[in-house]
Amino acid sequence: MPFRVMFLGASITRGYLSTGDVGFRKFIRDTFVSSGNPINLVGSQRVGDFKDNELEAYGGNRIDQIHEHATHVVPETLPNLFVVHVGSNDCLQNWDMNNLGVRTKDIVDYLLGASPNATVVMSTLLVNNAPNIESCVLDANSQIRDAASALQHEEKPVVLAEMHCCHGLQGRPQPVDLSPDGTHPLDKGYHMMAEILWTAILDADEKGFFKRAEDNGIPEDGDAEKDKGKGGINVPHST
Repeated sequence: MPFRVMFLGASITRGYLSTGDVGFRKFIRDTFVSSGNPINLVGSQRVGDFKDNELEAYGGNRIDQIHEHATHVVPETLPNLFVVHVGSNDCLQNWDMNNLGVRTKDIVDYLLGASPNATVVMSTLLVNNAPNIESCVLDANSQIRDAASALQHEEKPVVLAEMHCCHGLQGRPQPVDLSPDGTHPLDKGYHMMAEILWTAILDADEKGFFKRAEDNGIPEDGDAEKDKGKGGINVPHST
């Protein structure tokens, strides 16, 4: 099946501080290709040292801001897979934390409504070493899990990727896998995130969630599309 994938988030989704700004995205794309699936990453930006590098991610943005960006690009691109990692900046900015779960559910509901053939991979937040932030992350993750459960109870095509190491799960980034800023992973941490997200994608496949993206003229092969000089806008690297 061809996959049209949108990565939604902030600086971690952009791969900030990873080698070449590839983060977890290139590993996931390469794994789709090696599995025999045509893939085209979509979004209004291009970030990272690989060809098909489009995404929708803005450094420093909260869930509400990312939601707003999505309204401008999702109806035009109509992905059949969203990978969503949001909420870290809400904690860092202490923004409306009592409603983080509601806002998380709202953005996922919007994505599924705007692109009806889509599946959403949600993600909990990483462990955080920034001063006085980890307790917020733990609360945020509880709300994200509740939002995912509510969506699944509504029989929405949603799976959850568990990123935090607090439950003793193997292969989760530890504090040692973070950069000195305490928030962004180093290369090893990004690779671990990619493997966790890929496992969630396989889970969605096993559940029979995936549907073909709506035919709106976007090519199936993102690399070929970029060879023809099309695609998103190259933007400066930023946090």
